[in-house]
Amino acid sequence: MKEEAKKAEEKARKEAEEAALIEEGKGEERGESDAAVEADKFCPRCGSKREAGALFCGKCGRRFN
Repeated sequence: MKEEAKKAEEKARKEAEEAALIEEGKGEERGESDAAVEADKFCPRCGSKREAGALFCGKCGRRFN
């Protein structure tokens, strides 16, 4: 009976570790996408704030992709 309890405990520990690794990976993905979104808020040429939906920079005229 103790063997079964140990196996069940070990299985639960491994599942918890795997779940933690998955969540950690999700956090990294969110961080990358957040950084990309943040970078899109400013003109890469002059650094001025980019208006939502703008195709060109209002300050230097650089075209946005």
